[in-house]
Amino acid sequence: GVAGALRNACRDCRDHVHWLLHDVDVLRHILYPLTGPEELEPEERVGMDPELWMEGPDKVREPDHLTRLYLVEAVLLLLAGGLAARNFIRKRRAYVILKMMDMAEEEDDVSEGVNECVQYLRRDENGRADGSSDRDVEGMVGKSLAGASSGAAKVVRGTTDDYDDVD
Repeated sequence: GVAGALRNACRDCRDHVHWLLHDVDVLRHILYPLTGPEELEPEERVGMDPELWMEGPDKVREPDHLTRLYLVEAVLLLLAGGLAARNFIRKRRAYVILKMMDMAEEEDDVSEGVNECVQYLRRDENGRADGSSDRDVEGMVGKSLAGASSGAAKVVRGTTDDYDDVD
């Protein structure tokens, strides 16, 4: 459904990642279903969208395993959008949401996706070759999406299907 559409919108987003993060504010829409009832410390909320922590103990995390997986993959795809995208995602405190989610996560594939996201959010990118983190993220995204255990149809990177040209 919608989570799969969000994930697919984030694929190959390097050209429009700024638009997705700033104008569409897609990160808030991706993280909202991943938030749960956990109480956040005031310093953890700094920079975070208030919608993600205001509901408090009444908030219910998305119960569907595949939806959570697609949303985590969407975050990972946004991380592949470049250093500016990763810095924006860091400032919006996505790490805090993912960390809390991972503590409650029971599905291994979702937890592995969260771990991959956290590795890039917590990484010190100073001193790395320009673009090397981008290549690392793109490689992990490809492995993550290829290794997803769902039976759902997947969008294959690099396909040339153009349905607008169908007669």
